Amino acid sequence: MNFLQIRAFHMTVQEGGVGRAAAAMNVSQPTISQHIKDLEARSNVKLFQRVGNRLVLTDAGRELLAVTNKLMAVSEDVDRMLDRRQFPATGKLSLASDSPRLAALVTREMLEQRPDLNITLRLATMVEITSGVENGIIDAGISVDPPLGDATLLITPIRRDHLCAALAVGHPLADAKSISLAQLARERLVFRDKSSRTRVLAERAMAFENLAPRRIMDFGSREIIREAVAHGIGVAIFSALDCMPDPRVRYLPIDVGKMKLSFVEHAIVRRDRKQLPEVALFLDTAKNLAQTPEVD
Repeated sequence: MNFLQIRAFHMTVQEGGVGRAAAAMNVSQPTISQHIKDLEARSNVKLFQRVGNRLVLTDAGRELLAVTNKLMAVSEDVDRMLDRRQFPATGKLSLASDSPRLAALVTREMLEQRPDLNITLRLATMVEITSGVENGIIDAGISVDPPLGDATLLITPIRRDHLCAALAVGHPLADAKSISLAQLARERLVFRDKSSRTRVLAERAMAFENLAPRRIMDFGSREIIREAVAHGIGVAIFSALDCMPDPRVRYLPIDVGKMKLSFVEHAIVRRDRKQLPEVALFLDTAKNLAQTPEVD
């Protein structure tokens, strides 16, 4: 068995393509492609088939992935065991996130494993999170839409969430089952600053549909925005995880055609620090959360 060929296959599936796998393994794209070709030739099976611009697993590829998932998990355990002496525990972890509730969920899960762990947590934008992790200012981050091509960072999907519109219970659309982008564009929208992830995602989706918001108002925090919605000042957009129960507010999913407007949150650490016990715990927690059901 050639472990590099197996790992090239596994990373191509995990990263969603040959290019991303090459960046994750810090090798060239042709190297990954050759590893996969050699593995297929050695086994005399096709592991991928091309559908449009995408690589899709064949039946043999899916069977192999089930095995490589176990193999890579054991490989990570071996790495952690061998690196334990080189990277002693500090008992501290600094975490930044653009999702308060997801960050709290991750923190709770980590503290169940390490009650003595001292975790500092703050809200930040994607740019602040990625630059902070890259520069070593923070140990780990949780963010939507990070730069996947950055070879310095290890970026792992955690879970998919979707955006919801928040309306006052007396709003004419409050009893609807969902709200469209066109309907949203006609409303007075209440956002945080321009770097807010929900604002970026919503404006990007509207631009794709050739829509422009009628009016946008900038408010300073989620709490202020929620109060503004409750008092009928405007309509806001939250992630489903951040839709806190409030009898004055009604939350509606945002429809884009027949699909919900969704995004994926990612765990972010520096590759050269993933062996640190606290960072490894964060990654293990993120991996466990990735296996939980998606937000409804």
